[in-house]
Amino acid sequence: MSNGLFNEELASEAEIFSGKIGTLGLVAGAFDYFGLQEVIERNLKKDGPNVKIDYYPLIKAMSMQLLNMPWQTLYGTEAFYEHLPYEALLGVEGMDSHDLNRVNLGRCLDAVYESGCQELFIECSLALATKLGLKVETAHVDTTSMHYDGKSFKEDGCEVELLPGYSRDHHPELNQVISLMLCDNDSRLPLYQ
Repeated sequence: MSNGLFNEELASEAEIFSGKIGTLGLVAGAFDYFGLQEVIERNLKKDGPNVKIDYYPLIKAMSMQLLNMPWQTLYGTEAFYEHLPYEALLGVEGMDSHDLNRVNLGRCLDAVYESGCQELFIECSLALATKLGLKVETAHVDTTSMHYDGKSFKEDGCEVELLPGYSRDHHPELNQVISLMLCDNDSRLPLYQ
């Protein structure tokens, strides 16, 4: 018996998933609602015939994983999504959790770096501010420091060097990473990092 709210025919054909997904659905929905696909695809082009999945779902997948499992490395992304409804969350039919492997994720991160990390961040922030109707009139600088337990190193071609220094958690003997953001005063939305 159908009361208009439940379609028995569709329900019998649909694959039913039951499980805990935490905030994954909210983050996936936010990516779509704020139109980040258009921004990311405009800045990052799929490179080569061997790339099965576009960069937008890869960035979406990495962001959702980071917000749910911040201590897990990208090597764990494939396993993280293995038992989740990744096709629905990422909006890509016919993909496999294996498509979220470190090679594809590495290519995606290389593409972000080559197009300009700051530029992409700013364009995504602008898309959010525009969708929310924000009129940024004043901003503030927000900084924080995090310690890094590893050894100091300097990488060729990179101006960043991890060294001991100022520490908000009172451990100046440890290597420090300092994050600086420019945020809108009213919404606290980061506009630049």
